[in-house]
Amino acid sequence: MKQNGLQLTALDVHTKEFDTRWRGYDRDQVNEFLDIIVQDYEWVKHELLRLKRLSDGVVRSPGDMELLNKLEELERRVGELERRV
Repeated sequence: MKQNGLQLTALDVHTKEFDTRWRGYDRDQVNEFLDIIVQDYEWVKHELLRLKRLSDGVVRSPGDMELLNKLEELERRVGELERRV
């Protein structure tokens, strides 16, 4: 499900089911790792939205460059998370 330019939501990651095969991955380890990804994903998504709200309607000044750089870094991280999941 696409939301705010993201292809997955934290719920999509959390509820994703994989087929099991003989000698497959340890299901508990996979679920623990996915839980961490969901937490990180949610934090990045909320931080991205917070920074976008802050940047809306702001008169651009040299100090705004730091905020814009943080926003770009978060967008890059979200893209990395999407590719990993």
